[in-house]
Order: sequence, then structure tokens, then C-alpha cells
Amino acid sequence: MCLQRLTEESHALFLVDRFVEYTKRNRMGPAGRGVELMEESGITVVNQDIWHDTRLHFESDSFDLVTIFDVVEHLPGHPLKLLKEVRRVLKDKGAVLLSGPNLLGITERIKFLLLGKHPYMDFNLWIKEEYYSHYREYTRKEYCKLLDLSGFNAIHSIMVNEPLKTLALNRQAYGKYGGIKRIALFGMYALASVFPNLKPTVYCVGEK
Repeated sequence: MCLQRLTEESHALFLVDRFVEYTKRNRMGPAGRGVELMEESGITVVNQDIWHDTRLHFESDSFDLVTIFDVVEHLPGHPLKLLKEVRRVLKDKGAVLLSGPNLLGITERIKFLLLGKHPYMDFNLWIKEEYYSHYREYTRKEYCKLLDLSGFNAIHSIMVNEPLKTLALNRQAYGKYGGIKRIALFGMYALASVFPNLKPTVYCVGEK
């Protein structure tokens, strides 16, 4: 929906997702409402489990841009099959924009080194029958390597301080992150601003 609003011209937009975890209890809200909003905006929603149904249901050379935001860390194995399929459906010189959490980011380091917690796999979530959280996060170099192994060219990446910046600066978060937690968030944000390798999110771009 954001891409649609940012572009001046009309484009065909598609969203591929399985929506299994989007129940009424999910913090993102139920799937039905999200699908309804996107379809009202002219976005075609494709319900597909890309892990078990690995072939994307589109013709080759169909798209100018494919975005994969916060997806690959949720797959129970490596994402090379998905990325190769993305390359297939892209037009010549089309681009993929891949993003995900930085395995070496400050949040993961604090969880592991200071709190003694698993850096990205919460134990109570892990032992549930259905698990929707992170199986494996990647470093900046690994995100680029994934695109390289999938046949992409002109690969480059950036690291950003989101969502840490928003959590630290947004007043709406103060109720949840008050007191010492709020101070900790500002400290983490400051450290990640000084040391770029600690930034929590990686964006990686590749060209077909």
C-alpha cells in the first residue's frame, strides 16, 4: 500500500503470503482485515505457502521489482529456492529488495551476551506446536551472499537503525517502554548510530 501511494503512475501490485498466523490475537490483527484493505487498494493478494509450494505462480520476466521484507528469517531452511524463483519472475534489469534483521545487531548481542537469552529464538515460542518466529537470522554479508548465490548482479546493501529508532523516539512507545527500558532503548539507539555494524536491520538490493 505504501509503494502504491509513493508511485505517481499506476502499477500492478501483488502480495504473496499464507496468512496462517494472522489470527485475532496476532498483534498485526486478523488476516481478513489486512487482505480487505489491500484488495480495496487494488492489490492482488495471492495466498501461497512459499516453503511447501516453492514455485511462484507467475510467468517468467513479469515484474520490475520484487520486495522480500522480513521473510527469509522465518523460513525453516535456506531461502535460495525462493530467491531463484524471484529472479525467474523478474524482467531483465529488474531488481529485488531483500530486508531482514541483522544477526550481529545490538539487540541480538544484548540478548545473548548480557541477558543470556537466545538471540532470536524465544524458548516459549519455539516449543509451541506451531512456530512462526525466526529460525535463522543473517549478517549483512550473508544477505548479499544469498543474492549472489541466486544469480543476482550489482548487489549492494545498507544498514538502518529501524525499528530501534522509532521505539526510542516515538512517544507512543513510552507506555510500554517506560523507565529503565526507555533509557536502555536510547542507549542502544545511540550505540547503533555510532557503530553502524550494530544497526538492527539490513536492506540488500540485487539486479537480474
